[in-house]
This record gives sequence, structure tokens and C-alpha cells, in this order.
Amino acid sequence: MAALSGWGQEGAREQSLRAGFDQFFIKALDADALEKLIVTARADKSGP
Repeated sequence: MAALSGWGQEGAREQSLRAGFDQFFIKALDADALEKLIVTARADKSGP
């Protein structure tokens, strides 16, 4: 699960990870980073 926030402070990142998010993105979203997350998640689901 991924979080998208307008807050870039380190505390916001840590709080989202403690809340159970696997990834934390700061607006404006880096499309390459999002694509990498999607590809990785799909590979994890289609594993052995």
C-alpha cells in the first residue's frame, strides 16, 4: 500500500510507514517511482 502526501517532512514519512504503508510518495508524484512500485507489486503477487 502506498501513501501520497503534500507533506515532505521526515516525520510524515515515518508516520505513514508506522501506519502500515509500504511506500511514501511526496507530491508531485514521480511517475517512474510509481511505475517501479506497481511492477514490483505485480511480480510479488505472481511469484511461485
